[in-house]
Amino acid sequence: MARILPAVGCKNPQTDSTVLRFFRRFELNRILDSCGIRKKKGLPSWDIVLCFISMVFANKSISALDKEENLPCGKSSMFRFLDNPRYCWRKVVLLFSVKVLFSFVKPAAGKENKLFEVLIVDDTLYPRKRSKKVELLSRRHDHSNNQYVKGFDLLTVGYSDGISFIPMAFSLQSSQKKSVRLQEACPDIDKRTHGGKLRSEAIQGKPKALLALLSEISKAGVKTRHILFDSWFGSNSLISDLMGEGYLPICMVKDWKGMKFSLEGESLTLSQLYRKVKYRLNYRSRDVMGSVLVSLGKDSKGNLCHGHVIFVRNRNKGKREWLAIVNTDPSLTEREAVRIYGKRWDIEVFFKVCKSVLKLARELQVRSFDSLVAHTSIVFLRYMLLSCENRLRQDERSHGELFAALCDELEDISLKQAIDLLFAYLELAAREEALTPERLKELQESFMADLAQSIRYFQANKIPLSVAA
Repeated sequence: MARILPAVGCKNPQTDSTVLRFFRRFELNRILDSCGIRKKKGLPSWDIVLCFISMVFANKSISALDKEENLPCGKSSMFRFLDNPRYCWRKVVLLFSVKVLFSFVKPAAGKENKLFEVLIVDDTLYPRKRSKKVELLSRRHDHSNNQYVKGFDLLTVGYSDGISFIPMAFSLQSSQKKSVRLQEACPDIDKRTHGGKLRSEAIQGKPKALLALLSEISKAGVKTRHILFDSWFGSNSLISDLMGEGYLPICMVKDWKGMKFSLEGESLTLSQLYRKVKYRLNYRSRDVMGSVLVSLGKDSKGNLCHGHVIFVRNRNKGKREWLAIVNTDPSLTEREAVRIYGKRWDIEVFFKVCKSVLKLARELQVRSFDSLVAHTSIVFLRYMLLSCENRLRQDERSHGELFAALCDELEDISLKQAIDLLFAYLELAAREEALTPERLKELQESFMADLAQSIRYFQANKIPLSVAA
């Protein structure tokens, strides 16, 4: 694997890192400029963004880098950069993911994975347990622990071809109920800015936010037939709306009063539907028990939407337990639909890697909603690097193992810089005719002083001026 962490601004292809070459290859600097993320003076936005992206691989926090005087600019400037409500960070993620998708992922896949080209929708908890004054902070339900915690819901839409997962769009969701929100949005933010629109979107609800995200993805040129999501999003209205937009959802559904199925003129819940058709099912099957064609409601154009409810055996809970999957694509067989739905697990892996490895929601402690969106965008860019490296190298290791390998490369670069500096001082010493012990001690002290600087990530090698000349 190639080197990963050189000094910022290094243009030597032999010492360029994986991070630098990856984001140069897909022209992140141009995308930042097209999204309005630019500065009138001072350090270019590209260097600051690259600093934020690379911090996690250096295993350094922004405070630690500031104490080491190893930031490209001041610490306050770094935070102000994230806090700008006019920067379109979500557009950066979308444009960059489209660039990666059409110039790398699709050409690498060829035509054999057409069936598995899907959009996957899910949300995960974005916890801020110790926060008090974060904008739009609310109490959210943690399904894994079955308790309420402070934070947001991170609604995410990503593309998968069965091999690689590429995050494309996201929305940080607060609560629609004002009584549940612990903090309101800053009243000084102009509602016409990008940040003002995101704050309004955060309290309008997940279904509306999802449709808005899908509209942005479609306008960017990414359109798939199938869209996958779990039972939380499985409702008649959302499925009908998605079918009206041209998608064919494949989703899991659960037994609740808000989800109805029309069969032979009757409106049935999932359990009622199962009791009505259970005599048609194959109980000897190990996986797919059977399916039934039902009506799901009407889309925005008034057209009736149909789909198959596929009953699948739940292997984890005994022979008589079952799960239900709705497939709205009539061209797919039952087993093909179940197999495609299995790709939904890719987004769960994505959430796990972002939280445990890429430090989502725990790397920066900020209060501004714009900063939260900016840092989430940076984490998504990091994941695209890991996903593409995994595919490019045809590496069987997990994303976490790849991340550890990239971090190890930092030590290799530091060692190389130290050796180069040592030989530079040896060359300087060899040029001096009378090398006294006192002079040798001076050179040793100079080497140790320069070494502390040379192994830092964001500064170039410090070679003695006499040698460089």
